Amino acid sequence: MIASFLYKLLQAALLLLAQGLILNHVNILGYATPMPFIYFILTFQRGTGRKTLLLSGFLMGLASDMFANTPGISASACTLLAMLQPSLLDILAPRDSAEDLLPSFSTMGVGPYFRYLFVSTLLFLIVYYLLAIFSLAHPIDILINIAGGTLFTLLIMLGIASFQKKKA
Repeated sequence: MIASFLYKLLQAALLLLAQGLILNHVNILGYATPMPFIYFILTFQRGTGRKTLLLSGFLMGLASDMFANTPGISASACTLLAMLQPSLLDILAPRDSAEDLLPSFSTMGVGPYFRYLFVSTLLFLIVYYLLAIFSLAHPIDILINIAGGTLFTLLIMLGIASFQKKKA
């Protein structure tokens, strides 16, 4: 219990530092900014309490907002993602998965885990960019931001997931 808490705390700190110090300054072709800090929210175990998820998502988003100087945009999108995480996991995880499923390649399989990361990232970035831009005047720019951000965020999250040790 304590070890898993410390692991999640370390994971949050490393993802936030990477996001704030490096990835917020990466703007591929002027559009796509990767945001893999949401990986923290997506890797909560099935059955985690709703309050824990919402508070963790809000605090992660708030910390990201402080690094990026965005007024609550990440906090809002992360809180929504944390609220939807159990439902997304129930919908996209294999039917025969454990009640205390910890989302990963080894527990879900490659296809379901990729779909889970993709749908979650896409939902997060749609909300994030609609709140950030707060206008539908340039729909092509919004779609490019969402598509590019989703692609690069997924690539980084898949890289992180591939380096995690497999649980027996």
